[in-house]
Amino acid sequence: MRHATHDDLLELVQMGREFAEAAGEPFDRDKFADTVESLIDADEGVILISPAGMVAGVVYGSYFHPDLKIAQELFWWVKPDQRGNKQGVALLDGFEAWAAAQGASRV
Repeated sequence: MRHATHDDLLELVQMGREFAEAAGEPFDRDKFADTVESLIDADEGVILISPAGMVAGVVYGSYFHPDLKIAQELFWWVKPDQRGNKQGVALLDGFEAWAAAQGASRV
């Protein structure tokens, strides 16, 4: 698992399409690509990618107190052929580790 880069855009968009289709949701390729690129560039955002899938999220100051940092998972996709093993959990663990490194006390 590693931090996604702009070189991963096509793969991330394909996984996003698969996620939306599985969820029965509409998919706007350009909007999703913009979101992915923004998260890759943002200090407060992350996308982690592995052969098993992807997870993305942000860290932000609490609405109640800006010094309290909270991380929020935005999307977490594990490819169907990778489900049932520990790879999906590894993605979430990676996100939680990133969040802690950013100073988040809650996910």
